[in-house]
Amino acid sequence: MTVVRSLRNTEYTGENRCVPCTVVNALIALGVSTLIGTTLAWAWTAAVGVFASALVLGLSSCVIWLRGYLVPGTPTLTKRYLPRRVLSWFGKDPLEDVAVPDEIDTEQTLLESGVLEPCAEIDDLCLTAAFDREWRTELEAVEEEPDPAALLDQLGIESDDVEVERYDDAVAVKRDGRRIGQWPSATALRLDTAASGPIADRVPYWRKLQPTSRSELVAGVRIFLEECPDGGPVEFATETRESCCSSYEVVSVVCTESGDRLLEQPVR
Repeated sequence: MTVVRSLRNTEYTGENRCVPCTVVNALIALGVSTLIGTTLAWAWTAAVGVFASALVLGLSSCVIWLRGYLVPGTPTLTKRYLPRRVLSWFGKDPLEDVAVPDEIDTEQTLLESGVLEPCAEIDDLCLTAAFDREWRTELEAVEEEPDPAALLDQLGIESDDVEVERYDDAVAVKRDGRRIGQWPSATALRLDTAASGPIADRVPYWRKLQPTSRSELVAGVRIFLEECPDGGPVEFATETRESCCSSYEVVSVVCTESGDRLLEQPVR
């Protein structure tokens, strides 16, 4: 037992065990042992392959049990590269103690979080290549007419007992007759649904933000989109709206080919 205690890394075992590290390394051990067993079974005999696979898996399990991980540096790599959504499944959000700024500036927050960056050729902000790529990947999994419930949950808004209204191209969500969310088109809702996860992973204090601040961050990236989901270009348009008592200017971001409105913002 003295030998076992001397080999055990108490920093990552017992009550301090890093569960994500254990899971990742167990999968690595399983994959490596399977690969070795299959290779030897093909080169020699099935019995040799099974024995080698079991031996590698057993030794790897012992190392994980004693040290907490198999691959050196796993705790650091896990914290750095696993999405916070995955780490939160294990109750291991490394950023849960990060302080929230007194005021949330949408563009500055997105810039500091790696969602935006200075454009290479013009004096403006653009989406980072990494975020744009992940956003579009997430978008492929979102339905053409998405249920707002998934987005509401990500924004911290209770999605039970909500009423979804669709009129013209717009989508609105109400509870008890009060509007709690709206999008100028189903495409805008799709974009927000796809963007919410990647933004949540990048903003360190996301879980401490109020739903209003989360909504502003998610909706704020739409104006930086350079290509619509249908592959067509994006254009800015200005038009005058009439109300019962006045008229006002509205700036819109529109998909040229489909006519879908991505964003509408009154000019102040």
